[in-house]
Amino acid sequence: MTGVSNQQKKYNFDPTNYVTPEYKKKNGEYQLTDYQAAITVRNWMHANMPGGMINGGMLSQLAKLDKLGSGAHTVDGKTYNFTEQEKAAFRKFNEDGATLFRRLDSGENGTHDFQMGEWDIDAAIKNGRLHGTTQHSAQGYWRNRNEDMPPAQAAEVLDDYLTEKVGNGWTVKEKDLRLIGDSHGMYLNTKNGREFVMIDDPEVIRAAGVVHDNWSKMQIGEGNSVGTLSQKELNKLLDV
Repeated sequence: MTGVSNQQKKYNFDPTNYVTPEYKKKNGEYQLTDYQAAITVRNWMHANMPGGMINGGMLSQLAKLDKLGSGAHTVDGKTYNFTEQEKAAFRKFNEDGATLFRRLDSGENGTHDFQMGEWDIDAAIKNGRLHGTTQHSAQGYWRNRNEDMPPAQAAEVLDDYLTEKVGNGWTVKEKDLRLIGDSHGMYLNTKNGREFVMIDDPEVIRAAGVVHDNWSKMQIGEGNSVGTLSQKELNKLLDV
């Protein structure tokens, strides 16, 4: 899971440093974390397309580059050089319906335009869309911010959102909470049928992560045994 873990993670982040670490391979290939992929892509963009932006179409092309070795590839009519790690990073951005790209393209302004600049990645590290802090610590660390929202507040925020979108008596599956945290959206019934609707409210996204972190505290019936959370169960967090 990418966006909704309460494990405390700290990393050094220097926004003026564009030297990409060489991350270790696992089982003969790069298996980058969200942060490692974001830093790798950020630094590649700074070197190869300063001031430029990557959209969903370009990302799709980048994700299809051959896995092994370094070399030059033509993308959107321009030829760039890629290391094996950089190609792995772009694949990471495209995984699971491009969840990491969806999360980071809203980095600077909080809205999704499906275009991402390196500044979006910087902002996402700072504002919490990549487990970041609003302000860097004196040591330059960023960390998971779920602890910044009390569970009771998260319950109210999520309940308000789901009640508005679905109505009273709603239920939500655990995988839907993960989807909100990872992809900044969820599937809802609309006038055009069931569609994936983006959520541009960072507070709702954070609330979904906090509620997911407290999943076990809300088990009061058989609903949770099948991975479903009810409005009644969510109210248990109001006392946490």
